[in-house]
Amino acid sequence: MHKKLLMDSIYGGMCIALGAFASAGLPKPANGIVFSAGLVMIVLIQFQLFTGNILKVRDGFKLDTILKYWVLVYIGNFIGCFLSAQIIIYSGFSMDVLKNIAHMKAELPFFEAFMRGIFCNVLVCFAVYMASRIKTVSSAKIFAIMIPVTLFVISGFEHCVANMFYFSAGQVNFFNLIPVTLGNIVGGLIVLHSTIDKVEKVSAVELKISKNSVNYCDENDMNITKNYN
Repeated sequence: MHKKLLMDSIYGGMCIALGAFASAGLPKPANGIVFSAGLVMIVLIQFQLFTGNILKVRDGFKLDTILKYWVLVYIGNFIGCFLSAQIIIYSGFSMDVLKNIAHMKAELPFFEAFMRGIFCNVLVCFAVYMASRIKTVSSAKIFAIMIPVTLFVISGFEHCVANMFYFSAGQVNFFNLIPVTLGNIVGGLIVLHSTIDKVEKVSAVELKISKNSVNYCDENDMNITKNYN
């Protein structure tokens, strides 16, 4: 179980790294669309991503189990991003754009990096949750992922897994992963408690009302049939 989770997390990190690499230097709208391909692959193949997995809290696991799960996925994502960065570096590609991005992100003040991490994961968790509500693989599912992710990228918010790749490729200090990761956790928990729980409760109430309406109609139909007979 742990081995599969780690491998899926490594592949998840690689998907984000490839999206980040391919989108680097593109104009903002195109940057966001291309970057979102990483999350699309993760959701469709069912790899693991730390930021989206903040929502695992709602599955009822104990706190120590959740923390172990997060740590393993985080480590796996880091390995995937780091390995991807090394492969790209030794492939002979120009690293100038990635180095500029890495230095810009690494120089953010702690509090600003934390705050930019919050809205980032609000949008990533929206993407993951909306995609989970669309049961079939379709263009609607892909757009449900792309729209929030594109919005966070062009807004300039901070994603800890993407930064794992940027910092590895740009060969800068990893310290600013700390505030961004904390911000991502807070953003995911905001989505969980303020939005998703309410949506689930409303859906449950609507389903109950719908079932009651069907039962009421069935009972009326039976009574009408009896009276007619």
